[in-house]
Amino acid sequence: MTAVDRPVFLIGTGRCGSSLLLQLLGYHPDFAWMSHHTNRLPGGPMWAHLHRIHALPGLKGWLTRASSPLVPKPTEHYRALRKATDGRFTAPHELEASDCSPEDRRRLREMAEGHVRAQGAPRFLMKHTGFARIAYLLEAFPDARFVHVERDGRAVAASLTQVDWWSGEAGWGWGPLSADQRERYRQSGYHELALAALYWEVLMDALRAAIERAPPGRVRTIRYDALVADPSSTLASLLDFAEVSPNKVFDRRLAATPMTSDDTRWRKRLSVDDVARLEASIAPALTRFGFAP
Repeated sequence: MTAVDRPVFLIGTGRCGSSLLLQLLGYHPDFAWMSHHTNRLPGGPMWAHLHRIHALPGLKGWLTRASSPLVPKPTEHYRALRKATDGRFTAPHELEASDCSPEDRRRLREMAEGHVRAQGAPRFLMKHTGFARIAYLLEAFPDARFVHVERDGRAVAASLTQVDWWSGEAGWGWGPLSADQRERYRQSGYHELALAALYWEVLMDALRAAIERAPPGRVRTIRYDALVADPSSTLASLLDFAEVSPNKVFDRRLAATPMTSDDTRWRKRLSVDDVARLEASIAPALTRFGFAP
């Protein structure tokens, strides 16, 4: 059985830019990852063999821009993770080391090892958003590394209300709001933007708390705005943190990828009243996390 060596897990709130980071790091030939194919068919990593198409000579530029549904692309793995952990991984609360049963550990490692072996890459890369799961994943992968992506809560909230999986208070699964948070939500007129912003605040607090409890040197935090402003330097720093060697193929694929920031789009799309309501709902958190209101 192929061993899993220092897997890298990307974490953050939803709509934080972790999908972009997964795509970019997925260009590196040393990373094995789950694609939309293997997520849809989580019974085994057989579809992971398709990922070797990325190593074919002459296709590098085309694959960077490919939109065909047949071309494997890195994605989140919730269906496979639910199956591997009997639903524990997607539970609506943080997980601790004690939540990772021996069977969870075996199945998770089997999933990662299968993809590493099928793709012929030495390292495993995975992304999930929501609760960090750091202690839980370290129980399964003791040498794991984590990259936390942070993004302005206003951009996260505005983006969140545009996706079909966001169902507002009806689908809330992030624990109870504090009395202060509930009051801010009430003062917003129970507006969905305010609740989406409070989702960001709740998860940012949970992520920061989980990171503080992690072993030293295991978590690197980056900001989305820094990633899109200077992807080369940001990714070079992350590869160094993950102990992955520089690679010319990776550099070429990265250079061929257009990079634009979505962090100001919310200002153009939202009304003045909506912006005021949004900022009022999370003003203390914006300051606390270094995003000036």
